[in-house]
Amino acid sequence: MRKGKLIISIGILAVITLLLLTSSFIKIDVEQGNAQKGKISIDRIENNRAIALKGEWEFYWNQLVDPSEFNQIEEETMDYLTVPQLWKGQTYRGSSLGETGAATYRFFLTIDNSSIEDNQGIAIKMPFVYSAYKLWLNGELVSTNGEIGLNKAEEIVQRRPEVIRIFPRSGTNELVLQITNHHFYRGGISKSILLGNLEYLSSTREKQIALDIFMAGSFFISGIFFLLLYFMRKDENIILYFTCICFIFLSRTLLTNEIYLAQVLKDFNWEIGNRMEAGFSYIGISVVLLFLGDLYKNYFTVKYTKAWKIFIIIMLPLIIFLPHKAYDSVIIYVNAIQTIYAIYLFIALIKNFDRSLPDFYVLLTGKIIVFILAIHDIIITYLVIDVTYKVQIGMYIYVISLGYVLILYLYREFEKVEKLVVENDKMFQELCEMNEDLEKLVEKRTEELEDTNRRLYELSMQDGLTGIPNRLQLDDKLEYYWQYAAEKGLRLSILFFDIDFFKNYNDNYGHIKADEALQQIASFLYRRVKKDRDAFIARYGGEEFVVLYLDKDMQETYEIAEELRVLVKEMKIPHEFSLIADIITISVGAISTMADTKNKATDVLNEADQALYKAKQGGRDRTYMEGN
Repeated sequence: MRKGKLIISIGILAVITLLLLTSSFIKIDVEQGNAQKGKISIDRIENNRAIALKGEWEFYWNQLVDPSEFNQIEEETMDYLTVPQLWKGQTYRGSSLGETGAATYRFFLTIDNSSIEDNQGIAIKMPFVYSAYKLWLNGELVSTNGEIGLNKAEEIVQRRPEVIRIFPRSGTNELVLQITNHHFYRGGISKSILLGNLEYLSSTREKQIALDIFMAGSFFISGIFFLLLYFMRKDENIILYFTCICFIFLSRTLLTNEIYLAQVLKDFNWEIGNRMEAGFSYIGISVVLLFLGDLYKNYFTVKYTKAWKIFIIIMLPLIIFLPHKAYDSVIIYVNAIQTIYAIYLFIALIKNFDRSLPDFYVLLTGKIIVFILAIHDIIITYLVIDVTYKVQIGMYIYVISLGYVLILYLYREFEKVEKLVVENDKMFQELCEMNEDLEKLVEKRTEELEDTNRRLYELSMQDGLTGIPNRLQLDDKLEYYWQYAAEKGLRLSILFFDIDFFKNYNDNYGHIKADEALQQIASFLYRRVKKDRDAFIARYGGEEFVVLYLDKDMQETYEIAEELRVLVKEMKIPHEFSLIADIITISVGAISTMADTKNKATDVLNEADQALYKAKQGGRDRTYMEGN
């Protein structure tokens, strides 16, 4: 029990660390702006901080005013609206605004000249804006998202956050933002528009996309794994529930934050996407509750689980077929019902669950994290609090905890089966104990014999001193390379190495030092040769080594031989008794030839040996090349 609690404690610390690191990884350092009457001045744009264009913007309700048309607009139609802020509940010239309509925002931004000159690039990070917009800078259109319109038929919904490079001028700049919303329950600007260094804003956005893809990939792999497991254990509905959870959260991850799906599918219908996002949240939570209810049915009242299944069956058609505005306004109450039911399950677990099982602590930790972040997500969605914490982290951690709990459950089920098997085995052993003992003895001896034979085979194919392949393995490999090269019409290259005056080294330094030198050279050559594809090295005998290469012409073969010769020389192993140098050197005989079935591989090996002989005759510490 103590060991289990220690493991859980370490897991909790790991979760907290992950949260902190991930939060820091994707966090944008934001300086809060404070616009007054549609104007703000900025002294400096820093490379590692963004500026939130918060405050009072000029606001024109139910008007789509192009920058060139402001001199024709009556001043009485202008008011000021605090940004970020959704329209619903706000006041425009004494009248309360609804959630749908059209509006134009205008904002004057004064930037110091030195800030523009010092910065390598300036950008605006646009958040989610319901439901379409156009952004203008100094009369020039710099970004569009969907198609704006004064009615539902003209508007094309799009929800794609962007980092937009802009080229402001020194002094005062005019920002004009036209927004329309005729489809969704919420309209207006929900989060701050950020101004900052292009590289900094782009990098932060790319990190968020990378995090989303990582989480989506994890959900996908987990879903595939448990789906395959379900095919083998179709009687276990909890495995199917968890598979659905993985794929649901995979889909939701691709539809939130930087909306990776919208980056891939440029014409993606976001009216459907918005329904999918919220629908997946509802279905995901519902399936999680079904998963827990089925997994720990002994701890819950059955009628509550049945009631929840009925609720899901009723709500699912409503989510699919309700008009979008009605669905969007109802989903918050659905979330409230889900929250109440989740609290009930949570309390039931804490009250009734067996605390001796590690499941309790895993679920408790995961539940607390996801509950806090789910409430946080609801607050962001409905109260429009501008924060950067990511609820996917909580979902990711919670799905991991659910997966771990599922594994513990399956393990316990396996243990039950295993106990039954053990009991049956004991009964069987009592009936045929002597026969089993004999079979075990024979099996043990057979295994030992197989292990011994396998070890003997490995030893027979490996040089005992240097640890690299030996002459026996070389013979097999040479024949294989030769036949393969002949079939494919390739060349076979053989390099024959010999350490110069190694007998003098052995006689004067002793056998131990000689063995150490052989081991060093063999290990060094082995590491270098194995870097090449289709290459093989073996100790031929004594101080001789052979290297095989496929598909190398004469020039390539010669260059490799020279490279290996120089590399050995650069090892600078002292050899005072060499007749050509004060360090160990090698001579190389090389050959490159077309393989064919008419000749034998051993004949080519002999030719390489003759080339080595000529290299020695030529003064040693050199390569002699043969070939055709």
